[in-house]
Amino acid sequence: MNLAGLDWKYIARQFVPQHKPVECAIQWATQDHPIINRAPWTKKEERALGDTVERHGGRDWVAIAKELGTQRTASQCFQVFQRKLNADMSRSKWSPEEDRVLTEAVMAYGEGDWQAVAACLDNRTGQQVLHRWCKSINPAIRSGRWDRDEDVALLAAVRLYGVGQWTKIAKHVPGRTDVKCRERYMNVLTPDVNNAQWSADEDARLVAIVARVGIGKWSYVADLLGGRTDNQCWRHWRSLHKR
Repeated sequence: MNLAGLDWKYIARQFVPQHKPVECAIQWATQDHPIINRAPWTKKEERALGDTVERHGGRDWVAIAKELGTQRTASQCFQVFQRKLNADMSRSKWSPEEDRVLTEAVMAYGEGDWQAVAACLDNRTGQQVLHRWCKSINPAIRSGRWDRDEDVALLAAVRLYGVGQWTKIAKHVPGRTDVKCRERYMNVLTPDVNNAQWSADEDARLVAIVARVGIGKWSYVADLLGGRTDNQCWRHWRSLHKR
């Protein structure tokens, strides 16, 4: 972005005195400039980005953004490449050593500065380390049988926020993740759970839906079937295939 001719000292002093001139320049160049392209990235644009990064060796992101020529900022190009195109960053399986380093980094930097935590690991983003810690290895996470107090807290939070707001709801059930809260409510506590015996018509519809949408998409299967939870659909489909 062209910043020439702009007096950032004057702009900062006159309009945003709580920020330094350099902070104003960065904010304008990376966030607020009207020329910045904020549209969703197309597949063609992503392929072009990958080719451009390869030519530059992934070093000069300002030059990469300029050569790409789609009015993206250097920051946008870097983030999309790391999130979608960098094979090293897209690794999903965590090793025990990574978990150990992550735990030590969280102890050192706390739960909040995830970029600093990510810097302690090779090829992991702040979002990845946040997700790994909060969903999997945080020792505060509880597993196993739910007790009555947890169910009461979960039901109260669902009434407060509504079904679907699982991240907010989980904050009211210490030690349980948003995923665990959703599973507990949708599979056990919701008044909409149908625990009656499956009918022959439901069996036929379940088999047809799974054949159409594929195995593993149980939430989608449950939505299409109606009246059954994703867990019920999965378990019943397994039982049908064992017969």
